[in-house]
Amino acid sequence: MGPDVATRTPEVTRPPVLLAAPALAVAGLLVDLALGGDVGLVFGLVFVTACTALGLLADPRRFYVAALVPPTTMLACLLVLGVAAPAALGVPDAGPVAGVVAGFAHHSWALGVGYLVALAGLGLRLRLPVTR
Repeated sequence: MGPDVATRTPEVTRPPVLLAAPALAVAGLLVDLALGGDVGLVFGLVFVTACTALGLLADPRRFYVAALVPPTTMLACLLVLGVAAPAALGVPDAGPVAGVVAGFAHHSWALGVGYLVALAGLGLRLRLPVTR
């Protein structure tokens, strides 16, 4: 046990938010598909919640990566769904590309609100003094 154990403790207990936010969004996507067979309000609300947690809990040294997580998470969810089941994105006869475009059009509110809240949380944390 060295003298630097106390200084490393916050790093060990910090939640892995950069991984948890996309995982939470995927869980919301799966729950939404299980409940209704298509992507709807549940996914949007869970996505906004995950982005809020990301903005408020991300490690300050990883703010740049945290700012990129919301749009890439949405893109990844919609791409996988567009390839696997484009009908779940609201366009039954469309291909993967049209399904992804329709998914972005339908969930643009969640992307906009989630990204705005995540960036606002990150910006707020940059302005507030750091307390330890």
